[in-house]
Amino acid sequence: MKEQKKQTNIERWIGLNNFNLRYTALSEGRNTNIQIVDAICGKGKTQWAIQNLIDNYKHHKDKFIYVTPFLDEIDRVFEKCKQENIYVYIPKCKQDENTKELLSKSKDVYKAMQEGKNILMTHKLFEYITIDWCEEIERQDYDLYLDEVPNIFCYNTLSSKDWNLLLSKNMIALGTYLKDCKYQEVDWLDTDYLNSKDKTKGLYENFINKCVFGQVLKKGNSYIYALPMHIFFMVRRCYILTYMFEGQYLAGLLKLYAIPYTLKSIHKPNSKYFLIPYNIQDTIKEFKEIYTKIHLYEGSLNSRDKREYALTYTYLNNKGKNNEIKQLKANVHNYITNICPCKSENTLWTTLKDKKEFLKGKGYTKGFLPLNARSTNKYKNRNVLIYLYNKYINPIYEDLFNAIGGHRGVRSQLDEELYALSELVQWMFRSAIREKKDVHLYLPSYRMREQIFKNFEELFTRSYENYINYNNRINELIEEFRKENLDNNK
Repeated sequence: MKEQKKQTNIERWIGLNNFNLRYTALSEGRNTNIQIVDAICGKGKTQWAIQNLIDNYKHHKDKFIYVTPFLDEIDRVFEKCKQENIYVYIPKCKQDENTKELLSKSKDVYKAMQEGKNILMTHKLFEYITIDWCEEIERQDYDLYLDEVPNIFCYNTLSSKDWNLLLSKNMIALGTYLKDCKYQEVDWLDTDYLNSKDKTKGLYENFINKCVFGQVLKKGNSYIYALPMHIFFMVRRCYILTYMFEGQYLAGLLKLYAIPYTLKSIHKPNSKYFLIPYNIQDTIKEFKEIYTKIHLYEGSLNSRDKREYALTYTYLNNKGKNNEIKQLKANVHNYITNICPCKSENTLWTTLKDKKEFLKGKGYTKGFLPLNARSTNKYKNRNVLIYLYNKYINPIYEDLFNAIGGHRGVRSQLDEELYALSELVQWMFRSAIREKKDVHLYLPSYRMREQIFKNFEELFTRSYENYINYNNRINELIEEFRKENLDNNK
């Protein structure tokens, strides 16, 4: 009987892939309740979330899953809940009491969900989301809290032997749903493998889950996969705590699949935090206050190359630019020695990870923080910031967005400049600026400095217009899905 239940679940999910997700959800009478808590760092997003999940559990027994990038944040939420006598489970690798099987963290999450426990986990563990998780999240009626947006896209490879084996044994098929895409979607066909009792011991367990979700696209031996949008239809409510959401990949994906969401902000009139409607003028005003405390370097050490792609990934990996990159390193040393003298423990710098060794230098090496750093206050004492990069949307992800959007007649609405500003600001807010203290910023890229950072007011306004336009079109987009499905079934 248990085996039959498993098979029914698999059959359901094989049909519900990312590329027909919205219509399928509508036909099942599903909808979403996604609230984007979009507020400047330090406004109290995490405090509100902890307050909200505690209140909801105390008064309504609303179960929750809280996802955060770092273990110390898990400890923080755990302790707050413990003070209120609310039990929260943190997944771990352990032995099953009944079967004696060693459970991975992913399996332990599923077991905790089956028991209806409140759960805390990291972004990294959340990326291993499975079909079983989604089924149980729906059954248990969980609320989902995402502290910052997790990785939406990942890139990986299988050997040519693996691809050939899977294709020759008819375990997978390569589709062409996305006609203008450089990638082919991968469909998993082998239901015997899927329904096997020991399938979780198979070499392709994680790959299978991604395929069944309809989120794997192949090019050569590489494949790209996206966070499954299905999760937003399974939870009762979803709260995403972030800043400048419209400049992030998830905003584009939600738009592509016509999934509605609401922007909110935080207000604390007394000892309690409240969600309030998002106000773009308040957002601009708050950033202006921060902007006055950011002392942007405007001197001759800035890059003289005003071309759009100077200091990009391609530029920094161009061997013909080695002299320019050496000069950039010398300029950094000049900046922290003569322009803005500082101790190494006060500096924070970034560039491409694979260029870290080439660009590191005396007085700042240990202050490296990756470009995509989020949700940490470990560096709140750093007041000299060095950002050695010109940020663009990853062309691999851009191709995917455009292919999906183009096929449906809906462009992805990813704003390249807004994305760059969002990434820059998120990185900067790991520093002393999160405490509203003065910082010094060396931003040598002409585009990042003149067209992005200084142009923040226009970009903020444009982001809000994107959101309003999307909300105005949401019903039209949903109707397009219905018509497309009818046309495809004729």
